Amino acid sequence: MVTYTSKVEHFQHEMVGTSQTPTMTVGVSVVPQETPVGVESWKMKQDLVVELRIEGARFIALYHEVSEYGIGETEQDALSDLLTSLADYRLSLERREATLATREKNDLSRLRELIG
Repeated sequence: MVTYTSKVEHFQHEMVGTSQTPTMTVGVSVVPQETPVGVESWKMKQDLVVELRIEGARFIALYHEVSEYGIGETEQDALSDLLTSLADYRLSLERREATLATREKNDLSRLRELIG
């Protein structure tokens, strides 16, 4: 099991549709270099800093550089889901590499720097 570090920051409310959803920003978490990622036997090439939130009873791990996130019942589950999402996104972009728009090309470049 990988240990992640987190820092509690503040509590806020966000408007969602016509209702308010309490959202607590737990802070940031660092996924260390060499952490396994996805099913391709990839690992993190560098530390990954992500934002953590609690929405209702779920944790959400957000990586804003490529607009990906993970959701889970625990912080660990959300981080694990995020890593899987990042790997899946990279594979998807690689399959379509010849037809990618500029933003997607930038995402693929960043993901190749992060995981492999």
